[in-house]
Amino acid sequence: VPAMHPNVFEVYDPAITSPKQGDVWTAGAQQTVTWDASQIGADGKNTTAMLLLGHQMPGDLSEYLDLKNPLAKDFPVDAGSVSFTVPNVLGAENYIVVLVGSVSDSGNASPVFTIQ
Repeated sequence: VPAMHPNVFEVYDPAITSPKQGDVWTAGAQQTVTWDASQIGADGKNTTAMLLLGHQMPGDLSEYLDLKNPLAKDFPVDAGSVSFTVPNVLGAENYIVVLVGSVSDSGNASPVFTIQ
């Protein structure tokens, strides 16, 4: 029986640097989300990511993500930023964005911000 060699995966958790806590976005406007791509190694180069909008309820750490309507998708995760049009959603002060992809972990949510 041949020896099994486990697959090794590198997972990066790039910190989202914008939006910041308390930022205000306007529905229909252009917006750019940025993250720290400096720790993404060679395995992360030329891979793509997706940016999801979500919200958090007061006292609840769950991330309610809109998986059906990504803000942006198929962009290079090592780019460090992506721009898009802010969707027309209910105005609220509890929105987050989450960067997900083949080399990023879904634990990298932004701080809470407002969409009006």
